[in-house]
Order: sequence, then C-alpha cells, then structure tokens
Amino acid sequence: QTSDLIYFANELVLSHKPSKIFIYEGDNDLAEGKSVDIVLADMKTLFHVIRRQLPDTPIYLISPKPSPARLALRPKYEELNYLLSYLCPERDITFINLWDEMIDEFGDVKEDLFIEDGLHMNQDGYKIMAQAIVSHLN
Repeated sequence: QTSDLIYFANELVLSHKPSKIFIYEGDNDLAEGKSVDIVLADMKTLFHVIRRQLPDTPIYLISPKPSPARLALRPKYEELNYLLSYLCPERDITFINLWDEMIDEFGDVKEDLFIEDGLHMNQDGYKIMAQAIVSHLN
C-alpha cells in the first residue's frame, strides 16, 4: 500500500538515488477499504517525501489497473485515476494510464489479460504494462 511505501521510502527508493522512479500504488489501498481521499493524501505525501530528497528525479505513476476480481470497486478506481491524472502534472509527475489499455470498446475489463484469480495479470497484461513503461525509459 502507499502508506507502506512512504514508511519504507528511504530503504526502497531514496537510498538508491535512482535516475527515474516508477510507482505502482493505489490498487491494494482501495481493495483494503481505504477511501479515495486517503489514497490521494498518501500519494501527495509520497510525492513530497521523494521530492524532498530527490527533487530532480523524474517520477512516473502507473495508474491502478482494472481487474475482474475487483469490479465492485470500479467507481473508486475510476475516481482515483481521474484525480491522479490531474494531480500528477501539477506535481511534475508523469501519469501512465493503464486503465484505458485494459478495457475494451464497451468499457468492460479485458478478462483475457488476467490469470484465473482475476486479479493478477498474465503475460499479455504485463506486456501492456511493459509497453507503457518502456516509452519512458530513454
């Protein structure tokens, strides 16, 4: 969860002085019952913690993905992604939108991107994520 990454930010991120930071958070936060407001506040705190130590390091936030196992939470996911898509540019952070790549033309989750549990992605799902990230590696 985002709060865990904040707590372990020095050990997991800051001490390594990375040239770029890619973050995937928010998915488990919502699944554990945190409100969109709390997750957004945690993201703001995380961004502040990183910027305080690494002010010039590019940050990329990968959107929480849709998944068949968490369809009941879809409105929260959509709200969080919408808010993050506006927050990130304000903080000079690149928002990488996976959501739109993982739904079909009818707005339904592409279930063939997931393993049997309906939560974790299969090779095709991770290929979408990898392609979204690779474009930011150069």
